[in-house]
Amino acid sequence: MKPLRVGIIGTGFGADVHAPIMQSHPGFDVISVCSVARGNIGKVQKQTGIENIYIDWKEMLEKEQLDLVSIAAIPSLHCEMAVTSFSYGAHVLCEKPMALNLDETKKMMRAQEKSSRSGFVNFEWRFLSARQIVKKILSEEQIGKVLHIDYDISFPGYHALTTENIGWAGQQKNFGGMLGAMGSHMIDSILWWMDEEVSTLIAQLNVHIPEFTDEHGITEYRDADDSFFISGKFKSGTTFKMQLMSAANHGFGSVLKIYGSKGTVVLNDDQIVQLGFENQSLENIDIEDIQAPKDMPYTASRYYPAFKPFLDKLYEAIVSNRIDPDLPTFSDGHKTQAILDAVRQSSDKGKKVTL
Repeated sequence: MKPLRVGIIGTGFGADVHAPIMQSHPGFDVISVCSVARGNIGKVQKQTGIENIYIDWKEMLEKEQLDLVSIAAIPSLHCEMAVTSFSYGAHVLCEKPMALNLDETKKMMRAQEKSSRSGFVNFEWRFLSARQIVKKILSEEQIGKVLHIDYDISFPGYHALTTENIGWAGQQKNFGGMLGAMGSHMIDSILWWMDEEVSTLIAQLNVHIPEFTDEHGITEYRDADDSFFISGKFKSGTTFKMQLMSAANHGFGSVLKIYGSKGTVVLNDDQIVQLGFENQSLENIDIEDIQAPKDMPYTASRYYPAFKPFLDKLYEAIVSNRIDPDLPTFSDGHKTQAILDAVRQSSDKGKKVTL
């Protein structure tokens, strides 16, 4: 297996997750990392073991011969970074959300087509074993016609929101907030599971903690959502509801319930899948347990069960030009972006949006 030469932009999630998991994979050779805002070269070198650390991502693209650029910077920079990476002949892996809006995703897709390279979005949640089981159940129509999807996530973020600065994550202009961070994953998931388009939706984005004043008296103002509520309908008539609450003292994890004409499937915390038919009791489904290498850093080990199989399919797509149907491409990112834009439009105008 000849490894792909990889350059990573971003020393937050990029250094914490992308770098160590890619370095553990025989198909990827991370030869350079670029810090966008942090600039702590020595710390990044020690953390990743990679010598070529840049503070200018354009300089990295100019100096390194890269097969793949992995973009893990803030969403407001994704478009320019992806377009420029394609111009240097590299394939692109972009973190979610793909961009700020549909105009940017269209620009990214045009640059990809012009370059004859491939673009992928890191919706790695698709490759969790439990989610693959849900996909199989729905694809085989085991629960019949899907009538309704109920998707609820909550976690205890109130203390952090009221005691810490959150920086760009609290700013709309950078696509901070839970809609981009978590909602993009949730939306991609239901689009992937259903394999059809949304027709209408209505949404509300909320900012429960709009400001925080630190010990020095400096106030951070936030306009990006810390919770959201979305309900809508697919073209087939299937309805859905999804919500997320992060400004809470107690969280109850992630619960997905999919109601079908012949049965029900439930997914709890991406770890427990339950399936039941008609009036029978729900029963647990066996799930493959993917373990990270023992020497993997803690943060990376949490993402390994999803990101490792994602990388397997990514390598195959680039080297053999065989794109697995579950591998999220720029086209998938664009479809998710359309829903994200509609959610913000609905929340801003306070009315239902037709897509």
